[in-house]
Amino acid sequence: KAKEQNTRLTSGISNFSNVRLVEPFQTFPDLAVTNGNRINVAEALTRMEALDQQHHYHLIIIRGFALVKEMMKHPTLMKKTIPYITDFTHDPDTISAEERADLRQVYDAFPNMFLQTEATRAIFRELMGVDGEKVAILSPMIPAQPITPDYRNRQNQLIYSGKFAEEWYTEEIIRAAQQLTDKDVTFCIVGDKFQGELRARKGAIQQAFQETANIDWMGAVSRAESQAYIAQSDIGISWRSETIDNDASVELSTKLLEYARLGKPVLLRRTKMHEQLLGADYELFVDTEADFLEKTQLALSDSAVYRRAAKTLYEASQHFTLEASYNRLK
Repeated sequence: KAKEQNTRLTSGISNFSNVRLVEPFQTFPDLAVTNGNRINVAEALTRMEALDQQHHYHLIIIRGFALVKEMMKHPTLMKKTIPYITDFTHDPDTISAEERADLRQVYDAFPNMFLQTEATRAIFRELMGVDGEKVAILSPMIPAQPITPDYRNRQNQLIYSGKFAEEWYTEEIIRAAQQLTDKDVTFCIVGDKFQGELRARKGAIQQAFQETANIDWMGAVSRAESQAYIAQSDIGISWRSETIDNDASVELSTKLLEYARLGKPVLLRRTKMHEQLLGADYELFVDTEADFLEKTQLALSDSAVYRRAAKTLYEASQHFTLEASYNRLK
């Protein structure tokens, strides 16, 4: 919905013969916009209607609750639309009556809807008091890895790829790197998007990235480049705060799966969902900074632990390949 500033996000699909990327401004020069850099949901629906009149789509998938609510003003499009809902309150004690009513309206109005995981569907059924028959699971998806990894640690390098935010433990990762400078351990950090409270500390964090001897900060890169950095590294970091990852969490990190598909063991918080994915006996669950330091050194020094963890992640990722997802949905 926004003007493309660079091709980092779209380069991976721009050359597919059966994919058309629609630029929302130049493609519709006669349609009004209130913001020259980003269209709002009403403007998006106007463009979707115009595209549907041209191409007569069989199926439309939309994501984002605001867009879904706007779609409900367009009954013709609704009949062939499946909303993908991820941004709703999962806690029955904190969800508002208004949000609950909005979700129920969506469930009743559309022919089907997508949710991300079985756990999300179970929560949704409980919140709405419905059987959930209209809900299909659209899991996070990753490309299949054509070659089975060899599950070997080559250079004692950890990688974090993603956003920088308090809940994603950016500063904790920096502190861990600083405590491992004398242990022949390096950190590859990929990304340049600062969010929330860390925006105000962006300069200090960037300085720490640049001045910490065992951190290589790559900045913003394309998806293909990010995958290459993961492939060259040895352990993925998916360690987040308990606010994000807890026993009530029902959304699975796509970044975790990107590490997993390349056969990398991952440091992550122990939650019910992560135990279901990897097993309660997975050896690299970390909750505290002390855990992080201990398990990092364990995985890098013990090839058997490294291999078991890497193999567990890779095998778990196979449920989420594009091919596996397609076969479940068709």
